[in-house]
Amino acid sequence: MGMVMIKKLALAASVSLLMVPAAQAGLLSKWDELTVKEGVLDSCPGVTLEQQADSFFKDPDWSAGTATDGRKLVNVSGTFTYMERPVRGMLQMWVQGEEFSVEALEINGQLQPEIMIDALLDKMCEAAQSQQPKEVKGNAQARADLPFVGKRRFNFSGGSGTAEFITIQSNGHTVVESCGSECSIDFEGPFTNPLKTQYGIYRVEAKRIFELDEKGRSKTCQKELGEPRDTRCSVELYVAQ
Repeated sequence: MGMVMIKKLALAASVSLLMVPAAQAGLLSKWDELTVKEGVLDSCPGVTLEQQADSFFKDPDWSAGTATDGRKLVNVSGTFTYMERPVRGMLQMWVQGEEFSVEALEINGQLQPEIMIDALLDKMCEAAQSQQPKEVKGNAQARADLPFVGKRRFNFSGGSGTAEFITIQSNGHTVVESCGSECSIDFEGPFTNPLKTQYGIYRVEAKRIFELDEKGRSKTCQKELGEPRDTRCSVELYVAQ
């Protein structure tokens, strides 16, 4: 189901707040940007905000940083048609912990009222939903075969500065990412079980992910010192927010 974000309608004093450059903010800004991109608004279930932006803006551009008052901000800007002419819009989100809220909108540099935020988000949602694959007979069974719907975190390497993520949408579209100082996509496409990525083959269950060999068999795992049983070939899946 993905992470459900609650859209707040309190307007910022100005969208164009001064932000510390993302390069200085480093990995934390990257996480903030991913939180927003992969978040799902209550007003548009089943579609990430990144999918909405990609469907609606001609040239979506994302930026993340920290405002001068300490708030963590993520902006997405791009060109779209408004009143039969192209305009440049910028939508601003405030990130609080592992959640975010849509707070402000500028069109051609002018701050817009709350009603315009709602109208823009509705249009973005419509654009994204129109590009979703049409349901056909058999899809219901395919969805029933998914181990979960949403985003999960796992870590086979065991390092504190690394993590891997698997996101499965209700239509079966799946993305596997590896994140360290930056994130890279290891796999993107329809869900299959086992799931073959560029770095490994996995069997995905509701709460656990297993590493397989090239023939699709469970790997023989080496027992860690102190472990009561072999566990290194599978790790727990945690809900990622």
